[in-house]
Amino acid sequence: DLQTWFQVMQSNLHGPFMLTQACLPLLRRAQEASVVFTSDHLGRRAKAYWGAYAVSKFGLEGLMQVMAEELSESNIRVNSFAPGPTRTRLRATAYPGEDPQTLQSPEQLTPFYLWLLGPDSSGVNGMTLDESSEVFQHVGRKEQH
Repeated sequence: DLQTWFQVMQSNLHGPFMLTQACLPLLRRAQEASVVFTSDHLGRRAKAYWGAYAVSKFGLEGLMQVMAEELSESNIRVNSFAPGPTRTRLRATAYPGEDPQTLQSPEQLTPFYLWLLGPDSSGVNGMTLDESSEVFQHVGRKEQH
């Protein structure tokens, strides 16, 4: 429905864009800065019945690529991370029969986000990394509980 469409776009595309725009003056003042958007495989390959969500993630991927190019001569890197199935309310709603304990928690993804935000990933710009990325294995995850 139209209300859901607008809510999803506001949350997944407009919100990240507006927040990043508001933070750019601060990011420009830093010696090195990094923006990381949370993406999804549905932002690269759409799936039936995921319309608004998939389109919002496709848009977020495009936003990341445009910003990475526009800021490529600056101190700011822009990337996306698509973490894969994660224990969230959205996931529980979409897959009510799934055992959430079989999924990674958001906290288990923290090391990857920290790596992507930090100096060890200084050569990474304009990329979407996901749970199968080689670098993800390098960074590692805590054991699932």
